[in-house]
Amino acid sequence: MASGTEKEYTVIGAWTRYSSWTARVTTLLDFYEIPYEAVITSLEEATKLSHSGLAPALTVRSLGEDIQVNDSLAILEFLAEAHPDLPFWPKDRALRALARSAVARMHSGLCRTLQATCGTNFLGQYTGNVPISDDAIVEAKRTLALWSQLRKKTAERLKELGQDDKGFLFGEFGIADSVFWPVLWRFRSYGLPLDSATPEPLPG
Repeated sequence: MASGTEKEYTVIGAWTRYSSWTARVTTLLDFYEIPYEAVITSLEEATKLSHSGLAPALTVRSLGEDIQVNDSLAILEFLAEAHPDLPFWPKDRALRALARSAVARMHSGLCRTLQATCGTNFLGQYTGNVPISDDAIVEAKRTLALWSQLRKKTAERLKELGQDDKGFLFGEFGIADSVFWPVLWRFRSYGLPLDSATPEPLPG
Protein backbone atom coordinates (compact mmCIF):
# COMPACT_ATOMS: atom_id res chain seq x y z
CA MET A 1 0.00 0.00 0.00
CA ALA A 2 2.54 2.55 -1.12
CA SER A 3 0.55 4.81 -3.42
CA GLY A 4 -2.09 7.54 -3.21
CA THR A 5 -2.24 10.70 -1.10
CA GLU A 6 0.36 11.57 1.53
CA LYS A 7 0.52 8.95 4.24
CA GLU A 8 1.28 9.06 7.95
CA TYR A 9 4.05 6.47 7.59
CA THR A 10 7.03 6.16 5.27
CA VAL A 11 9.06 2.96 5.37
CA ILE A 12 12.68 3.30 4.28
CA GLY A 13 14.25 -0.05 3.54
CA ALA A 14 16.18 -2.37 1.29
CA TRP A 15 14.58 -4.37 -1.49
CA THR A 16 12.09 -6.62 0.29
CA ARG A 17 12.95 -9.55 -1.98
CA TYR A 18 16.30 -9.70 -0.20
CA SER A 19 15.69 -7.88 3.10
CA SER A 20 13.77 -9.94 5.63
CA TRP A 21 13.93 -7.17 8.24
CA THR A 22 12.29 -4.63 5.93
CA ALA A 23 9.76 -7.27 4.87
CA ARG A 24 8.82 -7.88 8.51
CA VAL A 25 7.60 -4.28 8.79
CA THR A 26 5.83 -4.04 5.42
CA THR A 27 4.12 -7.41 5.96
CA LEU A 28 2.41 -6.20 9.13
CA LEU A 29 1.34 -2.95 7.47
CA ASP A 30 0.07 -4.75 4.37
CA PHE A 31 -1.80 -7.44 6.29
CA TYR A 32 -3.85 -4.85 8.16
CA GLU A 33 -4.06 -2.51 5.16
CA ILE A 34 -2.41 0.38 6.99
CA PRO A 35 -1.50 3.02 4.37
CA TYR A 36 2.17 3.92 4.01
CA GLU A 37 4.68 5.27 1.56
CA ALA A 38 7.62 3.04 0.70
CA VAL A 39 11.14 4.14 -0.18
CA ILE A 40 12.56 0.75 -1.13
CA THR A 41 16.00 0.79 -2.69
CA SER A 42 19.42 -0.80 -2.38
CA LEU A 43 20.71 -1.39 1.13
CA GLU A 44 23.47 1.14 0.50
CA GLU A 45 21.01 3.86 -0.48
CA ALA A 46 18.53 2.97 2.26
CA THR A 47 21.16 3.32 4.96
CA LYS A 48 22.03 6.80 3.64
CA LEU A 49 18.41 7.87 4.20
CA SER A 50 18.29 6.39 7.67
CA HIS A 51 19.36 8.60 10.58
CA SER A 52 20.99 5.61 12.26
CA GLY A 53 22.63 4.29 9.11
CA LEU A 54 20.57 1.11 9.42
CA ALA A 55 17.52 -0.18 7.57
CA PRO A 56 14.61 -0.34 7.91
CA ALA A 57 13.59 3.03 9.28
CA LEU A 58 10.17 4.58 9.73
CA THR A 59 9.28 8.24 9.43
CA VAL A 60 6.00 9.39 10.93
CA ARG A 61 4.45 12.47 9.39
CA SER A 62 2.82 13.69 12.62
CA LEU A 63 6.16 13.49 14.47
CA GLY A 64 8.05 15.66 11.98
CA GLU A 65 11.04 14.97 9.76
CA ASP A 66 13.58 15.11 12.60
CA ILE A 67 12.33 11.90 14.19
CA GLN A 68 12.79 8.43 12.74
CA VAL A 69 11.99 5.09 14.31
CA ASN A 70 14.95 2.81 13.63
CA ASP A 71 15.26 -0.96 13.91
CA SER A 72 12.50 -3.34 12.84
CA LEU A 73 11.48 -4.35 16.36
CA ALA A 74 11.26 -0.73 17.51
CA ILE A 75 9.12 0.02 14.44
CA LEU A 76 6.79 -2.90 15.14
CA GLU A 77 6.46 -1.84 18.79
CA PHE A 78 5.72 1.73 17.69
CA LEU A 79 3.01 0.50 15.33
CA ALA A 80 1.48 -1.62 18.08
CA GLU A 81 1.29 1.45 20.30
CA ALA A 82 -0.16 3.55 17.46
CA HIS A 83 -2.85 0.97 16.62
CA PRO A 84 -4.02 -0.49 19.94
CA ASP A 85 -7.24 -1.69 18.32
CA LEU A 86 -5.32 -4.21 16.20
CA PRO A 87 -4.03 -7.53 17.63
CA PHE A 88 -0.35 -6.88 16.99
CA TRP A 89 0.29 -8.40 20.41
CA PRO A 90 -2.09 -10.95 21.99
CA LYS A 91 -4.67 -9.40 24.27
CA ASP A 92 -4.24 -12.17 26.82
CA ARG A 93 -1.44 -11.36 29.25
CA ALA A 94 0.02 -14.87 29.30
CA LEU A 95 0.10 -15.18 25.51
CA ARG A 96 1.48 -11.66 25.21
CA ALA A 97 4.36 -12.61 27.49
CA LEU A 98 5.11 -15.64 25.32
CA ALA A 99 4.88 -13.58 22.13
CA ARG A 100 7.23 -10.87 23.38
CA SER A 101 9.75 -13.46 24.55
CA ALA A 102 9.67 -15.33 21.22
CA VAL A 103 10.09 -12.14 19.19
CA ALA A 104 12.94 -10.98 21.40
CA ARG A 105 14.69 -14.34 20.91
CA MET A 106 14.41 -14.00 17.16
CA HIS A 107 15.58 -10.40 17.18
CA SER A 108 18.58 -11.24 19.37
CA GLY A 109 19.89 -13.99 17.10
CA LEU A 110 17.85 -17.19 17.41
CA CYS A 111 18.52 -17.95 13.72
CA ARG A 112 21.74 -16.02 13.15
CA THR A 113 23.65 -18.89 11.53
CA LEU A 114 20.64 -20.04 9.51
CA GLN A 115 20.19 -16.50 8.19
CA ALA A 116 23.86 -16.26 7.24
CA THR A 117 23.85 -19.68 5.58
CA CYS A 118 20.49 -19.35 3.80
CA GLY A 119 20.34 -15.79 2.53
CA THR A 120 17.00 -14.09 2.00
CA ASN A 121 15.47 -14.51 -1.45
CA PHE A 122 11.70 -14.63 -1.33
CA LEU A 123 11.38 -15.42 -5.04
CA GLY A 124 14.13 -18.03 -5.25
CA GLN A 125 13.70 -21.74 -4.64
CA TYR A 126 16.83 -23.88 -4.56
CA THR A 127 16.99 -27.55 -5.39
CA GLY A 128 19.61 -30.22 -5.04
CA ASN A 129 22.10 -30.58 -2.23
CA VAL A 130 22.16 -27.16 -0.58
CA PRO A 131 25.07 -27.11 1.92
CA ILE A 132 23.79 -26.31 5.40
CA SER A 133 26.12 -26.12 8.39
CA ASP A 134 25.52 -28.21 11.51
CA ASP A 135 24.96 -25.03 13.53
CA ALA A 136 22.27 -23.88 11.08
CA ILE A 137 20.53 -27.26 11.33
CA VAL A 138 20.53 -26.98 15.13
CA GLU A 139 18.98 -23.50 14.88
CA ALA A 140 16.36 -24.74 12.42
CA LYS A 141 15.32 -27.59 14.72
CA ARG A 142 15.29 -25.25 17.72
CA THR A 143 13.05 -22.80 15.84
CA LEU A 144 10.63 -25.52 14.73
CA ALA A 145 10.42 -26.79 18.30
CA LEU A 146 9.69 -23.27 19.52
CA TRP A 147 6.88 -22.80 16.99
CA SER A 148 5.35 -26.13 17.97
CA GLN A 149 5.48 -25.25 21.68
CA LEU A 150 3.95 -21.82 21.08
CA ARG A 151 1.12 -23.18 18.97
CA LYS A 152 0.35 -25.87 21.55
CA LYS A 153 0.25 -23.36 24.40
CA THR A 154 -1.77 -20.90 22.33
CA ALA A 155 -4.37 -23.49 21.32
CA GLU A 156 -4.76 -24.60 24.93
CA ARG A 157 -5.00 -21.06 26.27
CA LEU A 158 -7.50 -19.83 23.68
CA LYS A 159 -9.66 -22.90 24.25
CA GLU A 160 -9.55 -22.20 27.97
CA LEU A 161 -10.61 -18.59 27.31
CA GLY A 162 -13.30 -19.62 24.83
CA GLN A 163 -11.74 -17.49 22.10
CA ASP A 164 -11.35 -18.18 18.38
CA ASP A 165 -8.03 -19.53 17.16
CA LYS A 166 -7.25 -18.40 13.61
CA GLY A 167 -4.20 -20.63 13.37
CA PHE A 168 -1.42 -18.05 13.58
CA LEU A 169 1.29 -18.37 16.20
CA PHE A 170 -0.85 -16.69 18.87
CA GLY A 171 -4.25 -17.05 17.28
CA GLU A 172 -4.45 -13.87 15.24
CA PHE A 173 -1.82 -12.47 12.88
CA GLY A 174 0.53 -10.21 14.79
CA ILE A 175 4.10 -9.08 15.31
CA ALA A 176 5.31 -12.60 16.08
CA ASP A 177 4.07 -13.84 12.70
CA SER A 178 5.65 -10.89 10.90
CA VAL A 179 8.95 -11.64 12.59
CA PHE A 180 8.96 -15.41 12.03
CA TRP A 181 7.43 -15.85 8.58
CA PRO A 182 10.69 -15.01 6.73
CA VAL A 183 12.32 -17.88 8.62
CA LEU A 184 9.54 -20.24 7.54
CA TRP A 185 10.01 -19.03 3.98
CA ARG A 186 13.68 -19.97 4.18
CA PHE A 187 12.59 -23.55 4.78
CA ARG A 188 10.64 -23.36 1.53
CA SER A 189 13.38 -21.60 -0.45
CA TYR A 190 16.10 -24.03 0.60
CA GLY A 191 14.02 -27.19 0.91
CA LEU A 192 14.70 -27.62 4.62
CA PRO A 193 12.69 -30.33 6.40
CA LEU A 194 9.63 -29.35 8.38
CA ASP A 195 9.14 -32.76 9.98
CA SER A 196 9.60 -31.46 13.52
CA ALA A 197 7.20 -28.56 13.09
CA THR A 198 3.70 -28.28 14.49
CA PRO A 199 1.39 -31.01 13.13
CA GLU A 200 -1.11 -28.32 12.13
CA PRO A 201 -1.24 -27.38 8.41
CA LEU A 202 1.66 -25.24 7.25
CA PRO A 203 1.54 -22.76 4.36
CA GLY A 204 2.39 -24.38 1.04
